[in-house]
Amino acid sequence: MKRLTITTLMAFLAGLLAAGAALGEQQQRDEAQLQISANQLSSDQILELQRSLQKQGVDPGPVDGKMGPLTKQAIQVFQQQEGLAATGNLNEQTLDALDLEVQEFLGISPAFGEEQMQQREAAQLRISAQQLNSAQVRELQQSLQKQGVDPGHIDGKMGPLTKQAIQVFQQQEGLAATGEINERTLEALDIEVQEFMGMSPAFE
Repeated sequence: MKRLTITTLMAFLAGLLAAGAALGEQQQRDEAQLQISANQLSSDQILELQRSLQKQGVDPGPVDGKMGPLTKQAIQVFQQQEGLAATGNLNEQTLDALDLEVQEFLGISPAFGEEQMQQREAAQLRISAQQLNSAQVRELQQSLQKQGVDPGHIDGKMGPLTKQAIQVFQQQEGLAATGEINERTLEALDIEVQEFMGMSPAFE
């Protein structure tokens, strides 16, 4: 009986040690993530956060775009529910768990830098109008039309109305309104990038 008790105790201690190690790793992962200070958040971001907490059944207090004590407490409660480190601070895991798209959420506030957003867009593949063939331009025009933006005649020609329509669409989507085509613009238009590129030998 004594031997059985010692064995059980040893197994229990081993389990505790393993759980402690896993918790330590989890905390390290949480710390390694992007931490978002409440001071960096705009009222639009806080509103979005408060609405998302409400959807998850956690009361953030008044949905007023202000990071008050009730909203901070709601973040902690939600983090506890999700098994995250209950710091009350925002990080990527918390935003993911709230079904908030991290890049989109951060892009709401100038604190995260329009400059950074522009740098990310500049790093993307840019597609010159001269590289596009008529089949690609036609697909682009049809997609713009589906999104409620008038590109002029669907004629496969990159005329001034089509260029203007691209700019209008980019503005609507919160992208850099350059009138040029890049990956983010194609994705926003529900155009599959690789398939679109494959339509022209210029991209081979």
